[in-house]
Amino acid sequence: MYHLEQGLDNISRFEIEFEITKKQKFLDILRKDPPRYSLTLNQQTDKNYFRENLEVETNNLEKGSYTLRLTIKDTIRRQTVERKIDFKVIEAKPTY
Repeated sequence: MYHLEQGLDNISRFEIEFEITKKQKFLDILRKDPPRYSLTLNQQTDKNYFRENLEVETNNLEKGSYTLRLTIKDTIRRQTVERKIDFKVIEAKPTY
């Protein structure tokens, strides 16, 4: 995220939300809401940008298609940016 607004104390404050949602097949839409996993982090930095590497653990996900949605909210500027990417879990980890 670039161009974060800095407060009077020269600190940028923002919120990052990671959300993974399983894509539904046609008949699944009629049955229930898709499984959803999310995590929200409140961050701050003394820079006007933030860079992070993301690694998604898929061990607990069932085989299938998913969407990863990343939402970043600049809490000083009150601006939100959202990105999505689709991915597939090819083989589910066996549970014992």
